[in-house]
Amino acid sequence: MANTIDPVLIDISNAFYTGNYQQCINLAEKVKKPILEKDVFMYRSYLATNRYRVVIEEISPSSGDLLSIRLFADYLMNKNKFADLIEVFENKIAVSEGINEVWKIIASIMYVHENQLEEALRILNGSTNLESLAIQVYIYLRMCRLDMAKKVLTVMTEKNDDDTLTQLAQAWLNIEIGGEKYQDAHYIFEDFKDKLTPSVLLLNNLAVCAIGQHKFDEDTQAYLRDGLDKESNNYDLLVNYIFLAQQTDKAAEVTVNRYLSLLKETCKNSELVEELAKKENEFDKLCSNYTFKQATKTSS
Repeated sequence: MANTIDPVLIDISNAFYTGNYQQCINLAEKVKKPILEKDVFMYRSYLATNRYRVVIEEISPSSGDLLSIRLFADYLMNKNKFADLIEVFENKIAVSEGINEVWKIIASIMYVHENQLEEALRILNGSTNLESLAIQVYIYLRMCRLDMAKKVLTVMTEKNDDDTLTQLAQAWLNIEIGGEKYQDAHYIFEDFKDKLTPSVLLLNNLAVCAIGQHKFDEDTQAYLRDGLDKESNNYDLLVNYIFLAQQTDKAAEVTVNRYLSLLKETCKNSELVEELAKKENEFDKLCSNYTFKQATKTSS
């Protein structure tokens, strides 16, 4: 992933980074000349839309740097393979001087999926690629290290303050800081929404900015509804819609239960759903014990 991007790739990369994955695929397919970065963005867009089989079938084991995307698809299809697959990345990175940055980017993303954030940072250490730097900002924010996130963002700004990734990283940082910075983040996402297609990613982030400012109004609902129209089982949208309904909906219990059921059905392996199931089981046990003791007391 070169630091100086081919002009033909600007629209493709912008579509990918702003969550307009089908648009990214469509734009990439129009480019007939072979460009590695074009294919990387295209196949990563297939992965982002859960079309893993396409990637597995079209990228052969001898496809050079594109193999990194195939291995990532293999991981997403079966996360139990993580240890074996990440070893391939580690070996490749260790022995190859001047390795294409895509190997480090995908390896770091896999580590993030496994919540091994320190390992992800280790892989990216010393990288000057903008996407690698953006991932570092994201990781530091996950670790609540605002100081480090700011330092990395400064590097990104010095390299290219107008780049889409730099602007997105600035918006992430603004959300984490909160307060008046929510509005600054909102301006960034709104600008991308106006210039590009309003993707699920952009709509959800606009809703997050509004909720952070306690704007529980129809505009905020519209962001989430428009997003759910595009992707009805999106985890982040569903969670935010449930929260918003609790703040505004007169029939909140009905709405919350409806979307909570959808969340349980479509995102059953998510941390929130698993934690909720655990609490429900604990509550059922308490109720069972209480009923049993009451019955015993009555019969004596």
